[in-house]
Amino acid sequence: MIYELRNYTLHPGQRDTLIELFEREFIEGQEAAGIGVVGHFRDLDEPNMYPWMRKFPDMEARRAALTAFYGGPIWKANRDAANATMIDSDNVLLLRPVPVPSADVPHGSAPRHSDLSRGTTTSGLLSGSTPGLPRGSTPDLPSGSAPDLSSESGPGPTLQSSSSSSFDPFSGTARPPVGATVLPESLYVAMIYHVDDGFAEFFAREAVPVLREAGVPPVACFETEAAENTFPALPVRTGEQVFVWFARFDRPSDEREVALPGLESRLTSPPQRLRLAPTARSALR
Repeated sequence: MIYELRNYTLHPGQRDTLIELFEREFIEGQEAAGIGVVGHFRDLDEPNMYPWMRKFPDMEARRAALTAFYGGPIWKANRDAANATMIDSDNVLLLRPVPVPSADVPHGSAPRHSDLSRGTTTSGLLSGSTPGLPRGSTPDLPSGSAPDLSSESGPGPTLQSSSSSSFDPFSGTARPPVGATVLPESLYVAMIYHVDDGFAEFFAREAVPVLREAGVPPVACFETEAAENTFPALPVRTGEQVFVWFARFDRPSDEREVALPGLESRLTSPPQRLRLAPTARSALR
């Protein structure tokens, strides 16, 4: 699977306007084009930021789906209204999932390489933006990724440990219908680390056991996808290597931070923390 973690900078006071438009027009439209709309959020610390995620089976499927959506009638009819809310839409991390090792990996022992995806990691928590969004060309619009809608809402997704290219950590939640207004009580926290090679193994060996013991198990981990951008009309961040992991809390009051021994020496820049409250129609709940 290929994921995009997108974080838009909006004009002051425009976030709710974009969320309403997105949830009314762009979820089903993207899914019909083959884009998986995963989750969209309010950043609790940044009122003018709109983070969301979407996914694709592979890079060629991404090219075809984005071409279909941004060349199609739904985007063309609504792009001016969407673009009017945005200052920047180029803060995009292209990611691939990293299977989370099973709970029985002993702290301090090296996980089997088959329990991890290959090598490198990911950086920066939804920061770093590039100004400007073209109004007439195929701009990028918030979307998410379409999960398997086989289950009703409820607790967040469960961890998996397959290492195949089809591994998808966010695949089993349903979304409410168009017009829903009730907000989930849950909170997702995304940690974005800029790292060097080998960080995924370090995180699995040293960090995951500590996080589990503290009651904050990662629900998903991702690392940089280094493949060439197959839809260059929508830029993605390049020249950086990141590792991103998510935790889920039933409510914001349950949130807690966990000190991870040895982490600081493995990072190439300060970590970033995103506190993400799901919107009414987010599939991540």
